Amino acid sequence: MKRTILTIFRIIYSILTLLLILYFALDIFGINPYSFAIPIGSYVDPFISPIQRIVPRMFGIDFSPLIVILILGFIEWLIRSLWRDDPA
Repeated sequence: MKRTILTIFRIIYSILTLLLILYFALDIFGINPYSFAIPIGSYVDPFISPIQRIVPRMFGIDFSPLIVILILGFIEWLIRSLWRDDPA
């Protein structure tokens, strides 16, 4: 059961990380992430908007996707380290 939950979390983590990296790259090159057939911004906004309220844009670059990636990575590390000690 724990392995299934970890696998689902890793899949969601991987997809979300990919979308956040795409959002960050599009933002750096000045391309609107909402203008595609699949609007990346609409999927990423619920995760980015709380960070954007705290961290302002620096030098015209929005660093909130990178902060969200770091937070998600910490959550994944925390879940794996908590469940690693308990044999499943």
